[in-house]
Amino acid sequence: ASVLLGSSTFSSGYSSVTISILAPDGSTLVSSSMCPYTDIGCTVLLGPTTLPVTGTYTVVIAPPNGATGSATITLSLFQNLTGTITSGIPQTATINIPGQKDLLTFSGTAGQVASVLLGSSTFSSGYSSVTISILAPDGSTLVSSSMCPYTDIGCTVLLGPTTLPVTGTYTVVIAPPNGATGSATVTLSLFQNETSSIGSGSIVGATINTPGQVDNLTFDGTAGQLASVLLRNSTFSSRWNSVTISILAPDGSTLVSSSMCPYTDIGCVLLLGPVTLPVNGTYTVAIAPPSGATGSATVTLWLFKNQVDRKSVV
Repeated sequence: ASVLLGSSTFSSGYSSVTISILAPDGSTLVSSSMCPYTDIGCTVLLGPTTLPVTGTYTVVIAPPNGATGSATITLSLFQNLTGTITSGIPQTATINIPGQKDLLTFSGTAGQVASVLLGSSTFSSGYSSVTISILAPDGSTLVSSSMCPYTDIGCTVLLGPTTLPVTGTYTVVIAPPNGATGSATVTLSLFQNETSSIGSGSIVGATINTPGQVDNLTFDGTAGQLASVLLRNSTFSSRWNSVTISILAPDGSTLVSSSMCPYTDIGCVLLLGPVTLPVNGTYTVAIAPPSGATGSATVTLWLFKNQVDRKSVV
């Protein structure tokens, strides 16, 4: 059950109208003080909440501090939408009932990497945003994000990538904000990150065709060496975000990282480093496109020592 309160004319300073659902025994099942600071024009959702027993429930509308006025109330009784989703195949999630969620299941294998790309969203609700999550087989939340804050219209954002911890059935949950209805395209990607090697002075092409995928280029380094990475000819682009390039130490920690070419990555030419390598071992250059972007770039690694100019003193 969910209750949508809209077009409120109740107002009482910093207090707000309270809306509740009472269970058949009179206990409060769920309650919220809605639209804090002002209730004029308030449109907010209570719930959704699962009804525990069969019986007669009550929706209670309680204006604050003796305020008078009116509001529209919409009660929705429903089941959440359920279905399946397949890696690499875009699927449309359409929600027409305030408070309803779309639950899309998929089979995953431990060690796989998963990402979910939400695009072409028509959900919109003021300053709130659609929430997208991946639930593990035990129902716990593996990763979640409220996407496209302030406006969801035309939203295109990536959830993840995240590594699946166990083999089993996972669930992608699409939850619009504040009773919003509409639709969005949802694309699940299951993959392993790209891994290859790069040598000092060589130029390597990094091509990523799967949203959320990262290209890992390994190299052997010696303590005291300097390393720098040049990224150029980028075709990755994702509006306000930018491609991230990092050097990871042999223990997997981030030695240096930068989000390159903010606002646009097309034709990006930027240098990461130089940075001093702290230990001997195998290092990794990680290329991570933004927000599910795909494309390519060329990557050049240099390993070197700074020149020391020694002059004799007479």
